[in-house]
This record gives sequence, structure tokens and C-alpha cells, in this order.
Amino acid sequence: ATTPLNIRSGASTASHVYGQFQPGRMIRVYQSVSGFYTTYPRVYSNATNYSTIQWLNALETDVRDVADPLKVDRNSSAFYQFLDLSKTTGASAATLDKMLANVTKGLGIFNKCSNGSCGQAFIDAGQKYSINEAYLISHALLETGNGQSTLAMGVTWNGRKVYNMYGIGAYDYDAINTGAAYAYKMGWFTPEAAIVGGAEFISTKYIHNEYGQNTLYKMRWSPMRPGSHQYATDMGWAVKQTSRIYSLYQQMDSYTAVFDIPVFAR
Repeated sequence: ATTPLNIRSGASTASHVYGQFQPGRMIRVYQSVSGFYTTYPRVYSNATNYSTIQWLNALETDVRDVADPLKVDRNSSAFYQFLDLSKTTGASAATLDKMLANVTKGLGIFNKCSNGSCGQAFIDAGQKYSINEAYLISHALLETGNGQSTLAMGVTWNGRKVYNMYGIGAYDYDAINTGAAYAYKMGWFTPEAAIVGGAEFISTKYIHNEYGQNTLYKMRWSPMRPGSHQYATDMGWAVKQTSRIYSLYQQMDSYTAVFDIPVFAR
């Protein structure tokens, strides 16, 4: 085809459009139905497989199911999408260090803070910018490959070693150099400085911003201003971030977990 082809839910121009195949793309066709062609079936509507992986427009019913707080099991890890990220866990530095060691197997930067406790650095960051320590740790582990990325381990920039624990300012086209330049600009010359300093960015841009996005759920759906300042378009993004946070909480002997669950009225 020389023009885009709509990917529809049925053999009708009135049916839902999941997306488009662009001109020149090879697809496997199974049969013709009323002038339409069938290809790979839909598995689920936000990310499925049509000859290769492709993001698709979700059905309204799919979004309603995923975005409805009442349909989330309170005993599941998915419920942690409602964890208030502005509240402390109350965990000790020793507990956080033990958690980091368990996850990283003793490897990477989170076992090499200058004062011997990266856990304390996360506590300091959480207290300074009112952010949940478990969330900060989860975010840092994700962005640094469990503390073993080049930016996490340290990059020499302008003659000084800099660290970047959350991938802030690291653009895909040249992540190492752009991330290192940003770290140098911010003065992140120790692992602790990068942990605490990066938390300020997360705090101001998301947790304590004008959109009130103090939970993963709110970061994804932005209920105060629907459609505005959403962290991701994947309708399952909030749930996908909860497994590690939930796992970290399960490693604590005692903790505080505050949940903020939106209530919608018709």
C-alpha cells in the first residue's frame, strides 16, 4: 500500500482503530472479509503483536478496567501504585543497606558510598525532599541496572568524576556524555550527592508538582488534570513499576506504608 492502513477491531469502518500499518511494511494476511483483511489477532490492546511488536490504541473499556482503583486487589503488589510517594518508610539505614545488598549481590555503586551507607544517602534524600526511600531506591536500581551502569559507577568529565543515579539529563542519542555533563553541572561528585541531588529533580517534577502526582497511579493518569503531564502512555505503566517497590517493602522488618486512593464521582 502507498498510504497507511488502519488496524481495526472488526470488518467495518465504524470499528475501533488500534493504530496503523505504514506504507512499505510487510504483514501476513490470512483472509479477506468484506473488503478487509485479517492479520495477527489482538492479545491485549495496549501492546500486542502484529507481525512485530507495535503499540496500539486501547479500547475505552480496556482503559476503564485498568484505571479503576476499585478493581485493584488490595493484597497484590499492584496496589502499590497507590503508595503515597511523599511519605517515608521509616526504615533504618542498616535495613536499606541490607536491601540494596540483597538486590545487587554486593556489586555496583550502591555498596560503595564513601561513608559506607548508601542507605543513609537515600534517607537523607527522602527527608530533604519528602520522597519515599523505597521508591527512590527502586527508581535508582531501574535506571542504573542495579547500580552497575557506567553513569552510576562514575564518569570523568572535565577532569572530575561524576555520578548520575537516576539517568537525569541522559538523552538516548548520547546517554553517557549528556548524563555526565548534567551531573557535572549539578555538582554530583560523589555517589551520595547524586542520590540526594537527583531526588530534588524527581520531587519537583513529579511528586510535589502542580499536578499533585504523589503516587504512581497519579503519575500515569493525572486525575487532577486528565490527559496532562502523564509520565507514560502505556496504560499498564503504573502497575509495572510496583513489583520492585513491593519487593523492597517485604524485605523490611517494619515499615510505614501510606496509600492514597482516588475516588471518582459521576
